[in-house]
Amino acid sequence: FPRIACAGGTRFRFPRYAFDRNAREVRHYMLFGKRERLIRRILIVEDEPLVAFDNEYLLQDAGYEVDTAADGAAALTAIQASRPALVLTDLKMPGMSGLELLEKIRADEPDLPVIMITAFGTIQNAVEAVKSGAYDYLTKPIDHDDLILAIRRALDHTHLLQEVRIAFARLLYRK
Repeated sequence: FPRIACAGGTRFRFPRYAFDRNAREVRHYMLFGKRERLIRRILIVEDEPLVAFDNEYLLQDAGYEVDTAADGAAALTAIQASRPALVLTDLKMPGMSGLELLEKIRADEPDLPVIMITAFGTIQNAVEAVKSGAYDYLTKPIDHDDLILAIRRALDHTHLLQEVRIAFARLLYRK
């Protein structure tokens, strides 16, 4: 990478796209110069087939592996089977609501990020979802850029939490 002289010393100038990836990819890119993409699996829980298909196509185009579930029970089964990195769920669904699904996910997988999507966006619903443990709350119609950004932030946050836990464990066992 080209170097830039500045008051604090020499700094490297990285291409803009290097920071478009999650933290591990950025570090790998800075160290090795390769643009390898880590595949992350996302579970979409949506009762409307057209919305599920649209989101699935968008996320596959962004480089993610995508599984879909039509309701909460199928989502819980898919979570146990495929271990997704993130769950994208609708708030209002027949049978089990998105908040009930979120509570069950938190009981089994407390570190799994969940992003809630709804057409009935109210401040009360948003506050309740975030208090229950949702990482983010988006309203329909979904802006595709906002969805991709929310997913990347959630995955980055989860990755950083894992790195902190590993570093903390290394410090504890070093003594």
